[in-house]
Amino acid sequence: MNLWTTLLFGNPLFQWLVALAIGLVFYALLRLLAWLFRKNSEKYKPQPQPDMSILIKGLLDHTLWLFFVWMTIFVALKFVTLDQAFMTVIETVTVIIILIQLGLWAVEIIEYVVSRRLIAREGEATYKKGPYTAIVLLSKIVVWILVIILVLENIPGIHVTTLIASLGIGGIAIGLALQKILGDLFASLTISIDQPFVEGDAINVGEFSGQVEHVGLKSTRVRSLTGEQLIFSNSDLLDSRIRNYKRMDHRLIVFMLNVTYATSYKKLQKIPGILKKIIEAQPQVTFNRAHFKSYSDSALVFEVAYSTNAPGFDLYMDTQQQINLEIYRRFSDEGIDFAYPTRTVLLGK
Repeated sequence: MNLWTTLLFGNPLFQWLVALAIGLVFYALLRLLAWLFRKNSEKYKPQPQPDMSILIKGLLDHTLWLFFVWMTIFVALKFVTLDQAFMTVIETVTVIIILIQLGLWAVEIIEYVVSRRLIAREGEATYKKGPYTAIVLLSKIVVWILVIILVLENIPGIHVTTLIASLGIGGIAIGLALQKILGDLFASLTISIDQPFVEGDAINVGEFSGQVEHVGLKSTRVRSLTGEQLIFSNSDLLDSRIRNYKRMDHRLIVFMLNVTYATSYKKLQKIPGILKKIIEAQPQVTFNRAHFKSYSDSALVFEVAYSTNAPGFDLYMDTQQQINLEIYRRFSDEGIDFAYPTRTVLLGK
C-alpha cells in the first residue's frame, strides 16, 4: 500500500496519519497541562476559606472528557481537506461543546466566589445552607440561559431574536402564573444577601416568636417557643416587621411598682435608693433610673429601668426574679405596702 497515493475521503493516507499524530500530541499536551495545574494546586497550604487549589481542582473535575476528545479531533481535522458542509457541522459542534464547557467552568467559579464570601461572613459550618443554595441556584439559571442562547445563535438556520420574540407572550403568561413563587425566590435571595436573620436566630414576627430553623428558597421555618413549627413564605416575611433578639448586644428592662397612698413622705423618698441598691447588687446589670413617676387612681407609681450586658432571655428572667424577691423583702422590712386596685364607697343614711 502506497501511503502517498492511497486516498481516504479525498486525502492521502499519509496525511491522515500526520493528522492523527498531531491530534495525539495535542491530546497529550492537554492532559499534561491539566496534570500540571492539579500538581501545582497541591502546593497551596490549606486555608480557613476555599483557596486556589480548591478552585483549580473544581475546574479540572468539571472539565468534560468529551471536551478533550473533541478538541483533539477538531485540531486533527484541520490538517486534512474535507467537504465544506462537513467542516461547518464540525465547527458548529465544536462551538457548542466549548460553550457548554465554559458554562460548567463559570458555575464552578461562581460557587467558589460565593463560598469564600459566605465562609468569611458566617463560618464554615453554615455557609452551605439557605444563602449558598439561593445564590448559586440563581447564578446557575442565569449562566445556563446565556449558554442556551449562545448555542442556539451558533446553530445555522435558527434566529434567536425571532425565537425570543415568539416566546415573549408565553413568557409573560408563565411569569404571571409563577409570580408568587418568583417573589418568594427573590425574597430568599434578599434574605441571603441582606441577612436580617440567619439560621439559629431568635426572632419575633407579629404575634409569633421562635428560633429560625431553615431559610429555604420559598419559605422560612421557625420553631416556636411552644414547640410547633411555623412556616412563613419569604416574601410575606420580608414585608413584616421582624425583631431579631439574637442581634441584641444588651437588654433594657423597664417595669413599674405601685405603692399605696398611705405610704409616708419619708418612705417615698427612700424607695428610689432602695431600688438602686437592689439592682446594683445583681451581676451583669447596670442600673439606669428609679423615679416616682405619677399618680394613678389607687396607687403611687414608680418607674424602674436597668440594662443587662448579656441579653439572653433566661438571664433576664433570672435577674428579674431576684430583683422582685429582694424588693418584696425590703419593702416588707420598711413597712411599705404594694398597691392594688381599690375603691372606697361612702354610704349615706
